[in-house]
Amino acid sequence: MQALAEHGRKDLGSDDAFDHLSASASIARSFGNQHVLAGFSAENSSATFAFAARIQELGLATLVGQTTGGNLRGLNGGQLTWATAPHSGVSVDIPLLAATYTETTPDRGISPDVAVPRSFAARKAGVDQEMAAVIRLIQKAKRR
Repeated sequence: MQALAEHGRKDLGSDDAFDHLSASASIARSFGNQHVLAGFSAENSSATFAFAARIQELGLATLVGQTTGGNLRGLNGGQLTWATAPHSGVSVDIPLLAATYTETTPDRGISPDVAVPRSFAARKAGVDQEMAAVIRLIQKAKRR
């Protein structure tokens, strides 16, 4: 993935689902402006990270929200094993996949194209700030 490669990632590999996104890019662009809500979610970091990276790389949509979970310095995709010390019973997880990166690779997820800071007051009031931002983007595009 080029966007990740620009940050120094060298072991990006290929995945059939994401290759399909690449092949469908010209078709997807014909549908007009697309928006994808992005945000940090510890329980969804691998899939949302990879999806957001590819969507952003291909220019298929505007990412709106917060920086994703995951990390430009690498994910193990759930590929890990456990080792337990026989006497203490202490367990550690050992990643089976490793990523390589350079010193300049940011230690973060995928940053959105349009950042929407979270607000406790808005959440308490039931306001979906990300969706409101998308609606503003659509309305702005219609005025052009």
